[in-house]
Amino acid sequence: MIKKKIRNSLASKLHKISDEIRIDWCYDTYVKLVKYDIPDTTDDDVKGLEKNIDIIHNLFIEESVTSPDLLVFIRNFEIFTKKLYFILDRYKKIDESIRLDYSLRKPSFSKFLTTLNKAKAESQIFEVKDLDQPTICDEVLLRLRAQIEEEGIDEKEKLKLLEKLNKHEKRFSNKKIDRYMLDSLVYRNDNVHQGKDYDLSKKIELFHTIFITELYFVFSFIDELNESFRIESTNTELIQEYVNSKIEQLEQDEKRYVPLSLKNLSDPTKENTFLNEIYKKENQFQIIGKGGNGKTTSLNHLFYQCLKDFKNKNTEMIPVFLNLNKIQEKTSIYIELAKTINTNEEDLRKLIEENKIQLFLDGINEIHSPEIQQQTLQDIDEISKEFPKTKLFITSREQSDTEFLNFFDFPLYQIQELEDKQIENFIIKYCNDSKVSEKVSEIINQQDQSLRLLFRKPLLLSRSIEICKIEPNLPKTEYDIIRIFIDKLLKREKIEKKDKILNVDFYKYILAGVASLIHSDYGLTNISIPKFKFIMLINDAAKNIGYGIGETNQMSSEYIFRISYELEIISFENDDDVKFFHQNYFEFFNSLYIKNYLI
Repeated sequence: MIKKKIRNSLASKLHKISDEIRIDWCYDTYVKLVKYDIPDTTDDDVKGLEKNIDIIHNLFIEESVTSPDLLVFIRNFEIFTKKLYFILDRYKKIDESIRLDYSLRKPSFSKFLTTLNKAKAESQIFEVKDLDQPTICDEVLLRLRAQIEEEGIDEKEKLKLLEKLNKHEKRFSNKKIDRYMLDSLVYRNDNVHQGKDYDLSKKIELFHTIFITELYFVFSFIDELNESFRIESTNTELIQEYVNSKIEQLEQDEKRYVPLSLKNLSDPTKENTFLNEIYKKENQFQIIGKGGNGKTTSLNHLFYQCLKDFKNKNTEMIPVFLNLNKIQEKTSIYIELAKTINTNEEDLRKLIEENKIQLFLDGINEIHSPEIQQQTLQDIDEISKEFPKTKLFITSREQSDTEFLNFFDFPLYQIQELEDKQIENFIIKYCNDSKVSEKVSEIINQQDQSLRLLFRKPLLLSRSIEICKIEPNLPKTEYDIIRIFIDKLLKREKIEKKDKILNVDFYKYILAGVASLIHSDYGLTNISIPKFKFIMLINDAAKNIGYGIGETNQMSSEYIFRISYELEIISFENDDDVKFFHQNYFEFFNSLYIKNYLI
């Protein structure tokens, strides 16, 4: 209905400008432009243009419009022009050589007009020179027109005045639109700068003039505008699809989530806190912990909460989760993040610049190439420093190399082990059945104190629960319990963490050999020895079983040491000395060697 009314009222005038103008199409695009929510990337206020749609509806449909509304529409001409520029610029429709520069000062309105004209030079919409000067915008043109229209004016004087008027109007090269363009500029300046007012009929006339000008602007850039809106619509749909799929994927894990306590290593004077509290206070932070301590689970919990907030429109920041082991030789963190939300690297960088994204980066230690790891660290550091308001959260295992942990300038938090009350809550949530949870709790509580310490790690506790749900009891011997724990840890590292180097069987046999060598020298005491000597024992144990340490695609002694430390199979006694993490682990590997090589 409204497009029919507009056609009936404005078609003849618009088609005199260009018979190619399709009014319905132009108006549809006009509405998209007016309603488009443009980010605040400049000091220019381009809000409030939505009021235009109501004014147009009231005038053409209700045939009732107020004088103040018409003045709003007239004054909005500048906002409309700037918004057109910003949309085209956002989607790279403005050549870099003519983009407006905000580094020195805010560009004048005339700069927007001349830039748009250059952007569409083949159409020659308009060509203006410093429209902020009143000799162009109002005083000269208005005075000349008024003098020409005076009764009894001398013909020679009238010709002189027409010549002057023509001289000024030549500044606007497109004769199809110059009258409407000139009038729109004059009326805009009358209201914005001069404070002039008109009667209602005159304001309606001015409304038509400016509306025709704006529709012509849309017509001139209609292909560029619709391509921009299509990209925006596609991106929005794909991002929403990504958000919904991740929420569905994480829902089950979220039901089992138990908040873990975190210690602030950057400021040890502060009390331990929880992840949600840290998120409220910090834009960026790093979480560290040993293998199986709940780093990824905690990060997924925070990611899930932010996904829900985004879906419910409580935030405009898109949550993006990336397993950093996906970064390979020919990719980068930017490429992988962009692929995650079905966009391109250029648009991803734009989202970061506009603070419209939250980054959840899991497992720096899982990037196996030192070169790729170093480049990724530098990329993350660059984002952190250039965009300190960007929400950015990282997890990594505690490393023997402490320099690695101090790479970033933001707070470092360490996940703490489960306490008794948390273990109880964990079992209840994980089992989701009161009878099963009671049974599991009973089995767990029956174990001796040394084994119960192992249940303070979420991964080991969850694996124990799985055993208890299937079996009436945990294995009778400590050896079998440890064996199951170790197997679960290593299989998770191999399969879930996609570690292509790890050979589970050979790894266990090599550590078994190390334990046997320690036993032969020191007896059945889990004694600490210097790190360099432990690595030497790894080499010796590998040779004893015929494993080619350091050969192509084989585990190196440094790799075996690192994995053992990260999974808390070994631990540092002090800065230089290491030992098996638990006496039970040492005895398990020593027994494994005896069973496989001495019996």
